[in-house]
Amino acid sequence: MSRGTPAGARQLDPRSMLLRWMTALAGIPVFVGLCLWGPVPFGIATAIVAALALAELLDAYEAAGMAPSRIAAAAGLFGPAYPLLAAPDELRARHPWLPAGTLETAATGVLILLVAAVVYEVARAARTADLAAGRRLAFGLLCAVCVALFGALSGLRTDTARVGTGVAPSLESGAALVLTLALAVWTADTLALFVGRAWGRRKLAPALSPGKTVAGAAGGLLGAVVVGALAGRLLAGSLPVGIAFGLAAGVFGQAGDLFMSALKREIGIKDFGAILPGHGGLLDRLDSLLLAAPVAALLAGILR
Repeated sequence: MSRGTPAGARQLDPRSMLLRWMTALAGIPVFVGLCLWGPVPFGIATAIVAALALAELLDAYEAAGMAPSRIAAAAGLFGPAYPLLAAPDELRARHPWLPAGTLETAATGVLILLVAAVVYEVARAARTADLAAGRRLAFGLLCAVCVALFGALSGLRTDTARVGTGVAPSLESGAALVLTLALAVWTADTLALFVGRAWGRRKLAPALSPGKTVAGAAGGLLGAVVVGALAGRLLAGSLPVGIAFGLAAGVFGQAGDLFMSALKREIGIKDFGAILPGHGGLLDRLDSLLLAAPVAALLAGILR
């Protein structure tokens, strides 16, 4: 252990870190480009990513012998699809092919899938005498909730009004909000890693994620608030929204990370997948957005 390295701190593998940075450098421009392109491309991409993340989660549970109900889990896809299924009027004016759905439409689809899942599991139990229907449905609902939360991110992007201020007054408000949140989340993740590596001594939640430290969490929170405030003021034209998004990223982003770590501990895996070199699966990279995005969307609705 090198001098100045706290006991128990993570030893960062240079090759792994290089892969992480290379993947980030490739992925961030794609994310930003889709966000700036418009609500529909961003919403479609979010729905596709959510579907792939759901497949990762289902495969992980099945490999561990927990076999969640895939029908119940599929109900969660209405979350990321909802902002396009029930698009606001100004967005449908741009894209007349978008369905004029409502909350009731999405709720009906979810209800149909959940009823179908229950009927299927009951029929399966009667046919095979396998009495794990409740467990499969419960795990399926957990997967559905996880993937449904992605809908908050695409929901934020649907606001097509111009910011009218800041460094890019012609930027759409939805794009400004998404970019502000993303910058705050990325800052929290990065500073939590490096501050924890440099000064972390007290573990944050060793049973869930041994590498996370209290110092890292504090550094991530502080950095997220500062960057969120700057991005909120410069991009979204609102300092309060930026601070709120920074708090959402610093608190709930790290909580989402720990929640997914708890699931991985329960399942007995290190990563949900290997699609992103140096990061693991999609859920391993996007776990910080699972709770941060819904909280940020709620705060944006209150403050704007």
